[in-house]
Amino acid sequence: FMVVPPGDGDRLYLALNAYWEERRFGLPSPGTGRRWRRVVDTTLPSPGDVIDTAGDAPPVADGYAVGPRSVVVLLAR
Repeated sequence: FMVVPPGDGDRLYLALNAYWEERRFGLPSPGTGRRWRRVVDTTLPSPGDVIDTAGDAPPVADGYAVGPRSVVVLLAR
């Protein structure tokens, strides 16, 4: 299933952490007028682990701490 259908010019950032400890990832620039928003974080309890609408997703600043053995998806629109 698709969490948020990407549109023209949208950018996705996928972070995978197979390590047993948390790792912090620096983020590339999302582009002018865009902000990274977290749409998936598998370390969070359900139903907060997946956000169905990008507008409801919390914004992310310069980096993101990815929990052990987890996946994070960020969307910039």
